[in-house]
Amino acid sequence: MNKQKILSPNRQPMQQFCLRLLLLYIGVIHQPQILAAQAVENYCPEWGVDYVTEGQFNLQNGQAAWANRLDLELGTALWRNARADLGLMATWRQGDEVAAVCQDFSNINAPSKALRLTQLGLTQAFGSKWSLFAGLGQVDRAYFDTPMASLFTGASYGCLPTLADNFHINVYPLSALGLQLNYRPLPQLTLRASLWNGNGGDSWRTQFRFRPKADGIIHVGSLTWASAESDEEPLTPLWQVGWNVGNHYRPATGGRHTQAGFWLTAEQPVCRVGKAHLHLGATYSREFRDPEVAKSYWNVIAACHGVGTRSGTLAVVVERALYHEDHETDVELSWSQPLTSWLTLQPAVHFLRTNGNNQTVGQLRLSCSF
Repeated sequence: MNKQKILSPNRQPMQQFCLRLLLLYIGVIHQPQILAAQAVENYCPEWGVDYVTEGQFNLQNGQAAWANRLDLELGTALWRNARADLGLMATWRQGDEVAAVCQDFSNINAPSKALRLTQLGLTQAFGSKWSLFAGLGQVDRAYFDTPMASLFTGASYGCLPTLADNFHINVYPLSALGLQLNYRPLPQLTLRASLWNGNGGDSWRTQFRFRPKADGIIHVGSLTWASAESDEEPLTPLWQVGWNVGNHYRPATGGRHTQAGFWLTAEQPVCRVGKAHLHLGATYSREFRDPEVAKSYWNVIAACHGVGTRSGTLAVVVERALYHEDHETDVELSWSQPLTSWLTLQPAVHFLRTNGNNQTVGQLRLSCSF
């Protein structure tokens, strides 16, 4: 026999009302706690530490050096769709330069300094497509940090010689004040446009100023189509067109000078051979209107991901830079092998030919990221 209690018609509405009131009370009491927990999670500061140490060897004259770089980055949300970021960097070097070249073979070579401020700014997002950064920053992070460029140790992959050598631009280890606008109409498509003080620096006195008349000014922009990276395929397709327009004072002529340039970059997976993935890439850049130092630059890259281990990458690049009075070709062979989730070993060798003179430089790099 079913002993379920049967409520009378008069008592059913009253009990349902009391039940709804109880649920509403529980929801009101716990909703602020839920929102507070979400706020703590969203506004929790983020941090990262990167350390790179590198031994450098001239394989012809035996000269050696030891270079080190330490980066600390902090970021936190401030208010709705707003974020603050801080970047600090220290560099230390033991030994003189091991090779006299036009394009630096190492992208961590810098004068020793205990502390530099590399980034200090605010980013405000407007919906899901627009964002604006204002403050102290670096150009190379936004425009030249591509998946295939990160495979190599040469400085030209951090910023092209047509920009780095013609302008006192805010690339490693320098930074400058400016604005950067990002527009992403599609997940794979990004338009960037930035305006920076024309004289980058690495001290408080030279960084925190915006003086177009004295320091000049530079505009950099790019349109990039790129797929999202994944653990299975870190080297994803990327197609980019970039441009720059700069106005600065030339001491040699005693007047101001305006010049412009562009670059094109393509990185594309080609095929798979077993577990190995073959990728090809290329970059071409050129400056117009009487560039002061570098006139043009190009490189061609081939990389094979999955060599040695599933996460190892063997890559080779041929690059050439043309200057007013010099020309240089650099062939770099590099192998990047993660040892753990936070430790990567990277040996590399450069075959350099500068104005007909040959040099061979070897590197052994260890990178730690937390």
